[in-house]
Amino acid sequence: MSGRFMLFFVLIVMVSACSSSKKLVSPVARDHSKNEIWAALQQHNKNFQWFHGKASAQIRTAGESQSVHMVIRMLRDSAVWVQIKKFEIEAFRLLVTPQDYTLLHRLESGYERGSVTKLSEMAGVDLTFEDVQQLIFGNIVLPEDQNFAFAREGDNYKVSFTSGNWSFEYVLDASRLQVQKALVSDDSGKTMRIVFSEYKQALTGPELPHIREIYFPEKPGTEGVIRLDFSELEVDVAKELKFVVPSHYHEFE
Repeated sequence: MSGRFMLFFVLIVMVSACSSSKKLVSPVARDHSKNEIWAALQQHNKNFQWFHGKASAQIRTAGESQSVHMVIRMLRDSAVWVQIKKFEIEAFRLLVTPQDYTLLHRLESGYERGSVTKLSEMAGVDLTFEDVQQLIFGNIVLPEDQNFAFAREGDNYKVSFTSGNWSFEYVLDASRLQVQKALVSDDSGKTMRIVFSEYKQALTGPELPHIREIYFPEKPGTEGVIRLDFSELEVDVAKELKFVVPSHYHEFE
């Protein structure tokens, strides 16, 4: 697995973790007003200082299929720290700050550095460091005020709106008004689709989705998929963010 592929994989995870849901068997839900749906969208987002997640990940693209283990940690407004292992051996470690990133290539005894702007260009998404942290945690992009359309479709509500050059569509279950799916499209028509399941209590903190399936466009008519299966999720528990570039590592251009 190349460093560039790993970095792209982490970027896809960063820009796609949007929200969560849980399948429920319940009576037919009553209709909800636009004010109630707006309140549910606002209540979905939560404050945090620390985030920790441990997951197995399966990545399938047109050119590569991989299974790895990941640890993702964040200190709000300061750092995003990612460790990736394959066959229990650490292959990569990534640190992103508000200004720049450093990626360690453990198996090649090397590293690379660049600006956060470069990361945004690689991902093809104009995101700030704050945006990245909010999205990893699971907070969603909200429409301005109540500027969105909504419609009841069976047991779900569909909410849609635009923000800048982006179009957003959320599917909420009609019983609890929790987001089940998210579709994000740019002005060229490329769409990323996210499905959430296994919504349960984190070890510390609120209920969070423990399985996330992220579908993203590749070549025309094809899409890649990343499945994250979290075995641990913790909120607001301080964690070590150990990151040192060994003196014998060489820098990649």
